[in-house]
Amino acid sequence: MLGLLHRRMTSAAGPHTSAVPVLFPLATWNPTRQDLYAWMAERLASDYPTLAEPAPKRYGQIDRARGLLGRRLILPVLDGFDEIPTPLRAAALSAINEALPMGHPVVLSSRVGEYREVLYPHFGLPARLAGAAGIELRPLDAEDVAAYLRRDAGAGGYAADRWGPVAAQLGTATPLGEALRTPLMLFLARAIYNPRPGESSHGLPSPGELCDTSRFSTRVAVERHLFSAFIAAAYRSHPRYPCPWTPQQAQRTFVFLARYLHRVHNATPDLAWWQLRRAVRRSIPAMVTQAMCLFLSVVFMAIGFMIAPDADNRIWALLVGPILGVFAGIVLAVPGWLAFDEEPRRPASGMRWAPNWPGAALAVATTVLLVAPARLPLASAVTVGLGVCIAFGLGVTSADTAVAVGPVALWSRDRRVFWTLTLGVAASAGLGPWILLVLSRVDAAGQAAVLAGALWLGLTIAFTRTAWGSFSAAKFHLASRHRIPRNLMAFLADAHQHRGVLRQVGAVYQFRHIDLQRHLARAGDDG
Repeated sequence: MLGLLHRRMTSAAGPHTSAVPVLFPLATWNPTRQDLYAWMAERLASDYPTLAEPAPKRYGQIDRARGLLGRRLILPVLDGFDEIPTPLRAAALSAINEALPMGHPVVLSSRVGEYREVLYPHFGLPARLAGAAGIELRPLDAEDVAAYLRRDAGAGGYAADRWGPVAAQLGTATPLGEALRTPLMLFLARAIYNPRPGESSHGLPSPGELCDTSRFSTRVAVERHLFSAFIAAAYRSHPRYPCPWTPQQAQRTFVFLARYLHRVHNATPDLAWWQLRRAVRRSIPAMVTQAMCLFLSVVFMAIGFMIAPDADNRIWALLVGPILGVFAGIVLAVPGWLAFDEEPRRPASGMRWAPNWPGAALAVATTVLLVAPARLPLASAVTVGLGVCIAFGLGVTSADTAVAVGPVALWSRDRRVFWTLTLGVAASAGLGPWILLVLSRVDAAGQAAVLAGALWLGLTIAFTRTAWGSFSAAKFHLASRHRIPRNLMAFLADAHQHRGVLRQVGAVYQFRHIDLQRHLARAGDDG
């Protein structure tokens, strides 16, 4: 990106005659649902709000983003091809070839293995970026490494000179020279010892400490130090961009997540939010149920004791209160038990309705028989029966996590389905009985109880059909024990987009490198 921008600014024809390179993270693109131009236009309008404004009338009824794309004034730098879900990668290359004609400049970045799998698949037809030259990164030499570290050291000679002792050992057989040969270790060193934009280098640790062979006697010791200091550096305070989480909170969260992936998921790199409930023990719903039963028993005994007119009735209140409390506690705890069943369910992608007409007829007939003695209108009975049928006919469609684009989008869609299903079931199941109670002139307490029961039914069904309910329950429990932040999804998105700690692969997050995940898991085991 920097090289393309420099070449554009120093062009003899002037910068306004050539395309502007723009970075497009491919992790949010689904090529089977949206063509490349439409997706790039949305990204431009989102990242640069002025490009969402209408273009001059001579370009037609389009916004400025589409106008720039249409006139080839944008050079797409498509970053992270390997973060696209595996089944969509061949389709993505085909979509890029269709959208960008031959000769249109484009840069596509990917990890080598993932791109090679598309070029030489085990099954299916191969796909490649038409007319493109493949450039593979090779091992770095000492001069390039020193220039990379000094470039972002900060203003003034002092800042760049901080890397002098380190530069003298680059390319040698010393522990430091052997460690700083990979892009990962160089990235960690730069993040730890160099300031970010707008930040002063004063107060930062000195990179010269890495040359201390008594402290870092092996390459592994240097690498472990860089891994250990990275999280604190990524989350240190910034004068212009305050971080909602402290370095200690971030370290604690990442250690917990790394240990969770290693112990519960056999060291898989995929961090799927809908499987987080597996980090919570099955005994927790039982503990919550017991606490709820005890609390409600005390409440019912207190209410009965206060409203009882004499001593005999107060004794009955003390006896009946615990029974009602246990019953109510078990009933209210049903959604929690459903949320922590044995196998986490996949997120929902939408709503569906499968009508059960025999069930509807049975519900209507049963309601007619129940309300006939009270001589209530037949329409109210039909309303109750149809409402029950609709409530139990509502369902969801499960998302295909293999091709889903973005954990946050998947989480947001499942949350929307959860509340839509909850309110839909509550409204359809509770409206009819509420009308019957109103016509029967039942007091407000009875009407409220019916509506509360309908809402409880909606929550119970939503817990059984979506993943958001169990995820939220597990998140609340883990956050109350200070294992993770309360807004976990915002934390993970920030770690991916701004901190460089996580990467995104389709519907899941992964640590930036498997070695970082292993180090954090070991740190958790040690502490």
